[in-house]
Amino acid sequence: ALLLNPRTTEKPVDNRAGRTHTTETSVAKAKPMDDVYFPPRELEVMSSLWRRGSATVTEVRDDLGEDLAYTSVLSALQTLEEKGFVHHEAEGRAYRYFPSVGAERAGGSALARIRESIYHGSAERMFAQLVNDKKLRRGELERMRALLAKRLRDEPASSEDNK
Repeated sequence: ALLLNPRTTEKPVDNRAGRTHTTETSVAKAKPMDDVYFPPRELEVMSSLWRRGSATVTEVRDDLGEDLAYTSVLSALQTLEEKGFVHHEAEGRAYRYFPSVGAERAGGSALARIRESIYHGSAERMFAQLVNDKKLRRGELERMRALLAKRLRDEPASSEDNK
């Protein structure tokens, strides 16, 4: 049996020899991923930056629906910066943050995950769900039709299309 100091919370598992895991490599130095994923809080912060084009911590905080501490928003922005999704420039005593990745890139990645996980890879089923949304206005549907028509003109038919 292992004898430990009764005045500590140390457990035998704390003294196990094994591999050490370091975090010395910055996330920003890692090679960029094609798949952009934002947890909910980071997505809210990015949405604010995409809408505004750039923002200070206070401006992002004002955009968020909850009453968050300044440091919570700052922490989210610093995490996004470490990941390479935002960058900042000094503006007086504050920093102004800018998105480094576009909403379209993040949106494409999110839609691909939804298509795979909810619609089992079927873009047709996902599109049908979207088109059947009664909240879509006629103008939006017409613009979607025009996008489809353009895509069909730009891409020649293949034998796979008839399956």
